[in-house]
Amino acid sequence: MKKISLLLGIMVLGFSFPAKGQWIPQSPSTDKIVESTPPEQLYVHINSTLFFPGEYLLYKVYTIDGSVGKVKNISQIANVELISETGEQIFLQKVSLENGVGQADFFVPTTVPSGNYKLIAYTNWMRNFGDTFFTQDVVIINPYQAQQKNLLKKRDNFPHFQDSPEFETTRDQRNLMSLNKEVYGNREKVPIEISTGSGNRKGNYSLSVRKVSQLPAIERVTAEQLVNSWQKVGVESNKFFLPEVRGQVLKGRIIPVNGETGARLDDRHISLSLPGEKMFPLIVATDEDGRFFFNLDQKRIKENIFLEILGEGKEDFEIELQKYEPLNFDPSQFSSYSLLPEMQEEILKRSIFNQIENAYFQVKPDTLVSASRDTGFHKSIEVRYDLDDYKRFKTVPETFVEIIGSAWIRRNENGERVFEVRGLGNSINMEQLPMILIDGVLIQEHNDLIELPAQNIKSISIIRKKIFRGPQIFQGAILVQTNDEEFSNFYKKPYITHIQLNRPEIKKKYFHQMYSDVNSEKRIPDYRYQLLWMPKLEINGSGKTIELYTSDVEGEFEVVLEGFTEEGDPVSIRKTFSVQ
Repeated sequence: MKKISLLLGIMVLGFSFPAKGQWIPQSPSTDKIVESTPPEQLYVHINSTLFFPGEYLLYKVYTIDGSVGKVKNISQIANVELISETGEQIFLQKVSLENGVGQADFFVPTTVPSGNYKLIAYTNWMRNFGDTFFTQDVVIINPYQAQQKNLLKKRDNFPHFQDSPEFETTRDQRNLMSLNKEVYGNREKVPIEISTGSGNRKGNYSLSVRKVSQLPAIERVTAEQLVNSWQKVGVESNKFFLPEVRGQVLKGRIIPVNGETGARLDDRHISLSLPGEKMFPLIVATDEDGRFFFNLDQKRIKENIFLEILGEGKEDFEIELQKYEPLNFDPSQFSSYSLLPEMQEEILKRSIFNQIENAYFQVKPDTLVSASRDTGFHKSIEVRYDLDDYKRFKTVPETFVEIIGSAWIRRNENGERVFEVRGLGNSINMEQLPMILIDGVLIQEHNDLIELPAQNIKSISIIRKKIFRGPQIFQGAILVQTNDEEFSNFYKKPYITHIQLNRPEIKKKYFHQMYSDVNSEKRIPDYRYQLLWMPKLEINGSGKTIELYTSDVEGEFEVVLEGFTEEGDPVSIRKTFSVQ
């Protein structure tokens, strides 16, 4: 805990960073962070290494604290990429890490061509330590595209891929997972018994039950293989990547619009607001070089963001965000999977099954896990006026005079109309203006609200308490909700930058097929290859029983349990059964 506190303190006390890339120059300050912060290592349990369009690449991320060897995260965000042999990025997903673990998935579309790919997982902190990323070779076969050149290359040393790539379960783990028999029928219940054994096997795990591919497949990296091969390395770059210890970091700087070199850039206030959300904006100040950064709360999952330069002279500057610095991978590091003529029948069969399953997706849906959001204020301090409950007035000034209490419009020393909110205890502070939010967007020009047609407004809420947001203080707040909540779609100002941020993936609860009455659901086809994906499986001292049902697909299936005990010991167990 002391190490993390020191790290946070150094970050808060004043780092500057360049506008290009997700890094800062290496310095004595960064050396202190390296000395005080343990290294991280990621393991990713992936459900397969061979995918077709219409299938899900499912995965769970485990973070290992290198100083103690246990599942425990320093970073709050993991980055997971899928890249091709040519360096094309198929996806970059950000995964929230809680208690050292996170989960996400990727639906393979028909636009992704056949080829050899690399799944790469890392944290921003890991980019300081050279080649320490988690990597897994993945193959995609896309029969819906005519061009298959990526998998038809002549391979001088085409490796032998087994039909069923297996890993050997260690002797002390073999009896930790068991099935009641080896052969099951279609749509039959399969109970999986997971025990803790004689040792302490309490921990965090993930469970995958999937048909063993009849096509050659690449070996999947196991938790045990990763831990046994990991080695700590020193800093290998003159660039220093800031760890995301408090959530996702958004960095940028302000630059003069006219290119003036002598313009003062420090102590300019920048706000971040979330359109459509009734949340207080985040506000930070720039450093002497005009640079700023926001630590984004994990619970703020919106992608639509407004960045706004505040105060006088705001029109003289514009915002420039840092760009992501891509990874570089040598194509020779990719697998050399190739299509063979004898694969045609199995490719056709699997493609048909996928199409049928996707046609019935609505009756087998995954569900999103809703996240609670920190709005920054409690409803108990808010007085809300739903305007339909009152006589409607044509203008906002009339509405405030006739309906809204503790707030009014006055003219300032420049003759401009501004809002004012009475403080608690009926105090009036004319030096501090209220915060104004319309559909979650921070409004600096009060006249923009004054001129808004009153018939477009659904409700107005007043908060009389002082509001402290970073370096700025507001005397209360006026929160306006429009009828369609689309104010942000047409609100444009030169000092506002509207961005779509790549936010962490939303957790899902994956579909778990249950057959209480097989006959009643007989008309719905069931061609699932993935019988079960359970990314969140916590095992206590008494063990656990997991039940699932087979599908109409016959053949060999594998049950794979991956994860780590509370003591940091890796667990990798594989069992198989047949469906006939």
